[in-house]
Amino acid sequence: MAKAKAVKGKDLMLFVDGKAIALAKTFTLNLSQEVLDATSKDDGEWEANDIVDVKSYDISSDAVYSADEAVATAETYDTLFDKYVAGEPVPFTCGIAKNAAAEYPEGGWTAPTTKGYQGKMMINSLSLNGNKGEAASFSVGARGVGPMTKLAAG
Repeated sequence: MAKAKAVKGKDLMLFVDGKAIALAKTFTLNLSQEVLDATSKDDGEWEANDIVDVKSYDISSDAVYSADEAVATAETYDTLFDKYVAGEPVPFTCGIAKNAAAEYPEGGWTAPTTKGYQGKMMINSLSLNGNKGEAASFSVGARGVGPMTKLAAG
């Protein structure tokens, strides 16, 4: 049997409206579900938390800030700001870019169509940071809207 191969953190990416977050440094997807206590006297000394009430997910990413206006192949602080102000859910995909490579590919990263996840998210936080001695950066946070689904296996 073949040994499982680890995924490089740089290859796991967030795509919003089909475009990768420009100059991303981190990406986090958190899943959670509210489990109701269904414990009765019949369960003895152990809780019976076996009823799922609500499932949810949140997404975050940190990136280096760029003021370039010519970045048409990626989501920048400015494009995410426009989505934040619009207050509408936006589609997302996360997973390993189809064209994952050592260097940035001409034309930008391509969203995965297999082995990833997709859904809609509402941007609920956006911050811009400028610290002396560091590259300027920004952070985006979002809450899931509706179900998240798994992309087909490839």
